[in-house]
Amino acid sequence: MRIYLLKWLLAGLVVPILLLTTGSMIAWNQELLLILWPSSIVLFSLGAGPNEFVDVVWAWSIGTVLNMVTYVFVGLCIYVALYLKRAHREHS
Repeated sequence: MRIYLLKWLLAGLVVPILLLTTGSMIAWNQELLLILWPSSIVLFSLGAGPNEFVDVVWAWSIGTVLNMVTYVFVGLCIYVALYLKRAHREHS
């Protein structure tokens, strides 16, 4: 189960890393971005004006960690659902 959850944890890093390497959120479909990175809403706290570097790093860090936690939670829910389904099938 640890490996399974580790895969979900790393999957939560994919979208933030892609955005950091491509450097543009405008090229992404906004709805798709919110589905794949639900905690990107944290970046709205930066606003449209200039920000200190520390604020930007802090917002990206919080958004990325929240995304990883969200992905692990989804993975855990899927794992439990599959486990219960398998257990129900074995007892039937």
